[in-house]
Amino acid sequence: MDIVKNFVDNIKKEDLHTLYVQIQQNGKIVDYWSRFSKLIRIESYSASKTFCAIGLGIALDQGIIRLDEKVADAFPEYTYDINNPYCLDVTVRDMMIMSTGLGKRLFARDDPLRATTKDWIDYFYHVGEFTRKSGETFLYDNFNTYMLCALVEKKVGVNMHEFLRYRVFEALGIGNPDMTACPKGHTVAANGMAINVDELARLGQMIMDGGVYNGKRIVSEKFIQDMITPHIHTGKPVPGFKDGSELDYGYQIWVDPTHGTYHMWGIFGKYTVMIPRTNTVVSVVSLEENDDAVGNRVWNDLVIPLL
Repeated sequence: MDIVKNFVDNIKKEDLHTLYVQIQQNGKIVDYWSRFSKLIRIESYSASKTFCAIGLGIALDQGIIRLDEKVADAFPEYTYDINNPYCLDVTVRDMMIMSTGLGKRLFARDDPLRATTKDWIDYFYHVGEFTRKSGETFLYDNFNTYMLCALVEKKVGVNMHEFLRYRVFEALGIGNPDMTACPKGHTVAANGMAINVDELARLGQMIMDGGVYNGKRIVSEKFIQDMITPHIHTGKPVPGFKDGSELDYGYQIWVDPTHGTYHMWGIFGKYTVMIPRTNTVVSVVSLEENDDAVGNRVWNDLVIPLL
């Protein structure tokens, strides 16, 4: 397709270190470009959140967790000495949409504290500054995904990596991707998953097909519809557009209600964009510090022409 050639020409001109581009339409790969001779798995950063969201959806479908459940209730050993209602009232839904009421973000992927903090759940509850009512204000924070997956682990006895293994990964034909764990053995979940561009696209197609992949239902259509609903406004501009449109957030996924798309995103240029109007999944894997430049090229050269 000429649009992939145009994208590749532009990233080379701008010296953007993109590794893979794949376009899938109606469940089939229609164009592909790679810097390498074979598919390799790359740290997907926050794209991992969307994979874990499907695991959370399965847990919701099975009644293991509830959207209105207060997360702190499952961790009395950490919250017995806390009386801040903003902290104690945070629900599963609040965490799904990144609205815990934290006043500022906690440590991110490359923060040195990640390597020295022994107990991340304790850190969340005793270092996190809960300054407002949950469910009202968007603040993107990795601990939301981490805590939700720790909640499921508390209920079922296996970490999220193991919970996903056969329910999601094997169902999508993805052989056991590496996922990192915190010092206590809980799956980090918000990042730390190595996966390739084709595997990212499979998840994208499954979401766009309402929770079904190759004729097999993985998660309920009800959850998928709720997942891609714009639940909270982010104030973040939609890449590539100059019409003032901004992104909303669903359940661990970015939603563009103006143009009818939704996408997974990981820093350094990991994008999987789902375009229901044309049944298209655009997946791009980069290792580029200028993430915004990659995003603008993805939308200008690949997404917008396919809308």
